[in-house]
Amino acid sequence: MNDQHFYTIEEEYQRFIKFGNVLDQKGRRYFVAYLQDKLGVAEIDWEELNPGYFKYFKESLDDLFEDTDLRNLAQQNKLLGTQIVADTIQWFRKTYRELSQKHPFEDEQRELESWGIRHMRQFSRSWNFLIQKVSAFYTKEELDPDFHRSKFKTLI
Repeated sequence: MNDQHFYTIEEEYQRFIKFGNVLDQKGRRYFVAYLQDKLGVAEIDWEELNPGYFKYFKESLDDLFEDTDLRNLAQQNKLLGTQIVADTIQWFRKTYRELSQKHPFEDEQRELESWGIRHMRQFSRSWNFLIQKVSAFYTKEELDPDFHRSKFKTLI
């Protein structure tokens, strides 16, 4: 059972390295190597890897794994250590996915910025398009387009 568990986790590492959508493949390889090395669950051939590239992970992640008790437990119990590596990879994927999701108001913000740089003459000729755009973002109860249409007509 333990050999099967190690094999499954090793497959997880390789899937993450080859097919992960975080970083590039080389970066993912360094990330897994860092975790395995830090937790002492695998011997890493640092000659094969470029330590200069690796230092960015080291600087960023050392604080996360500075707990000596955690590292000692991982080194004493390889099964636990490999599971910590796999769980950290999953956490990394999830965090990346959450951070890379588009903010719900991003489209609205971009649209607002594009209207903010228009000259008054251009704005006065195209304000009705602004009302249409705003109507796409809000319901009539949230923002009444007729009210704003009449106010723009009065102002212009």
